[in-house]
Amino acid sequence: MSNPNAEIIGKPVKDMYGSLVGTTVGTLTDIDGSVHTVGVDCGHSGLMQIPYSQLVVQDNVIIFIPKWRLNSQKMLREKGMTLRRLGAIIDIVSDNDEMKEDASLVHAKYRAKLNSFEPMRREIDADLNSRLSQLDEQIKAIKIIVFDARIQSKSGEMAETAFSTVCEQTKNLEEHMQNEISEIKRVQQRLDDLDTEVEQTLCAQTSESVPKAETTLPKVPTYVAMPEPPESMAPQQAQTPTAETQTMPEESDWMARMRAQ
Repeated sequence: MSNPNAEIIGKPVKDMYGSLVGTTVGTLTDIDGSVHTVGVDCGHSGLMQIPYSQLVVQDNVIIFIPKWRLNSQKMLREKGMTLRRLGAIIDIVSDNDEMKEDASLVHAKYRAKLNSFEPMRREIDADLNSRLSQLDEQIKAIKIIVFDARIQSKSGEMAETAFSTVCEQTKNLEEHMQNEISEIKRVQQRLDDLDTEVEQTLCAQTSESVPKAETTLPKVPTYVAMPEPPESMAPQQAQTPTAETQTMPEESDWMARMRAQ
C-alpha cells in the first residue's frame, strides 16, 4: 500500500482563493493507516492542524477548504434532497389517494429531518457572519497599509518601485478576500432561498391535506320556520266561504320565496 505521506508532506497549502496558508510538515494517521489530520507550518502563526477532509491534494499544491463551506454544502445538499422527497410524496398522493395513510408515515419522517437541520443552520449562520467580519477587518487593514505606503511614496521615503510592489501584492490579497466574501454571500442567499422553498412546500402540503367539505359531504336542505303572513293575507273570519273564496289563488311572490327556502 502506498504511503499517503509521500503525496502530502512538504507541499505548499493554499486556500480556495489562492492565498498561501503554509507548508505541510507531517500527518496524524488512524490505526488503519489512513490520514486523519495534516500539520501545516503557518510561519509566525505556528502549527495548524487541519482535518484531512478539508484538504484536496493536487500534484504541486494542497487546497484548503474552509469548514464553513463544507458544512453549508452539506446542508444545501441534504436539505434539498429532503425537500425533493417531500415533493415526491405530494405527487404520489395526488396520483393515488389510497396511498395517503402510507405517505403520512414517511411524511412525518422527512418533516422531522427538516427540523433537525435547525441547529446546524444556526451554527453555519454564525460561522458565515464571523468570517465576513474577519474579512472586513482584514480589508480595512489592507487599505490602511496601501494608504500609508502612498504617503511614504509622496514624501520621498519609499521608492516608486517599492510602492508599486505594495499595491500589486495587496491588490492580489484583497481580490482573494473579495472572492471569498462573494461566495459567502451566495451561500447565504442559497440557504435563504431553500428555507423559503421549504416553507412554501410545507404550506402547500398542509392545504392539500385538509379535505374540502363541499366536495366530500352531500348538501342537506335547510328548513326555516315559516313567518306569519302579513295582515292583508289573513283570512276574514266574518265572511262565509263561497265557491269563489274556496278557489285556491295563485301563490304570491312572497309565499313562493318562503316555500323555496
